[in-house]
Amino acid sequence: VVDGLEISPALLKSRLQDLA
Repeated sequence: VVDGLEISPALLKSRLQDLA
């Protein structure tokens, strides 16, 4: 599921931080 195109860059960074 590619929801990255729907969410904002700020949320993308939040998700990346959760993975880290």
